[in-house]
Amino acid sequence: MICLPPRSTLFPYTTLFRSFALLANEITVTKFKRPMQTISYLPHFISWVVVYGIFYQLLSPVYGIVNKFLVSAFGMEPINFVAVASWFRPMVVALGIWKEVGWGAILYFATIAGLDSELYDAAYIDGASRLRQVFAVTLPGMAPMIVLMLIFRISSFIAVGF
Repeated sequence: MICLPPRSTLFPYTTLFRSFALLANEITVTKFKRPMQTISYLPHFISWVVVYGIFYQLLSPVYGIVNKFLVSAFGMEPINFVAVASWFRPMVVALGIWKEVGWGAILYFATIAGLDSELYDAAYIDGASRLRQVFAVTLPGMAPMIVLMLIFRISSFIAVGF
């Protein structure tokens, strides 16, 4: 599998944002839905330096929780994820996904919230399951935002390095 830097992934990001928003929208218990949305939004508003510091502490070869787990559970030698080239790129991609999934989800959540509930009621009366409602009502209602997010991702290629 080829791991690309976060700025050069177009379709995986938009698909991930959309999928996350659709799955999170299906959570019906508000007690779980609101905290989950908040936790997913927060990383977007945190500086890259802070995000890197958090992940460095988690992946540290001496004090990191991940390395302690690998050593205790599998008897492996600690891995310096930042210094080993084969681990660095996947780490950067994972950081980018974790940091930005909330931003895309915010926009998709707003789009889903703006969809007419009568469309869902009509689909339910017609016998549509929840999955069928997603494909027949939610995704077509999200089409303008999907196109807009695709344009945002394409325009981010122009700003590489700025």
